[in-house]
Amino acid sequence: MKLYKVDTKLWTVRAVNGEPYPGTDTDGDTCFSNTHYPSETRAWESLLVNVSASAEFAASNLIEAKGRLADAEAYAGRMAEALAFVQQQLDERKAKRA
Repeated sequence: MKLYKVDTKLWTVRAVNGEPYPGTDTDGDTCFSNTHYPSETRAWESLLVNVSASAEFAASNLIEAKGRLADAEAYAGRMAEALAFVQQQLDERKAKRA
């Protein structure tokens, strides 16, 4: 039977021959209910939902990574200031002993 397969590697929908689960399609892939559809429109709608969720997940990861980067930059700045302060204190103590 003709089914419409959602391809998340190429981000497309294509027609294949196959049988509903646990059958396979012409590519040898199992025809799951969330990857193979009797309607081309339903397959594209499913792909859109999948891509939208993936884009939201990627954006969320990016926002979190930017936050971690900002925290790391702030920490590095504080440690640079601490290093300069400690070095100055050590230099002053050495100068007093000389």
